[in-house]
Amino acid sequence: MKVKKQMAVLVVLLVFAVSSVFASGAGMQGLLGKALNKAPDVRNLVVSALIDLDLTKAQKEEIRSLVRSTLEANKALVLRAVKARKEVREAIHADSFNEQAVRAAFKKSTVYGEELAVVRAKAVSQIKTCLTEEQKTVLKQLKTDIQGLFNPLDLFNN
Repeated sequence: MKVKKQMAVLVVLLVFAVSSVFASGAGMQGLLGKALNKAPDVRNLVVSALIDLDLTKAQKEEIRSLVRSTLEANKALVLRAVKARKEVREAIHADSFNEQAVRAAFKKSTVYGEELAVVRAKAVSQIKTCLTEEQKTVLKQLKTDIQGLFNPLDLFNN
């Protein structure tokens, strides 16, 4: 059971680490706070579903290897993306408004966001090749369950 949880955590970390780099946009703290209130439910659901996948030892090793290599190969990209997002926040919160600076910083950050989306898609695709059809069905159900937990429009309702 411990190994299943470790594997689940590795997969969740890959997906969330790569995709969450751009999740904390400046000016969204109130909305982001509401979204994050749902995070424990989503994490518990994800970990539970991944444990339910009942991965074989070979699958665990293959996925672990994919996760490690993806994280290692993209470490520099993630660091550049984090730096770019910081530059966006700094431009937004500068002492004086400079539209050109904000736009330039944001455009730079979107390049990294695009690259990270491609990395995430490739990693997910590679991981899926390690799974049986039954395991893929469990993941599809997980996606449906997560989407049912949270409606982005709820952020605007008090």
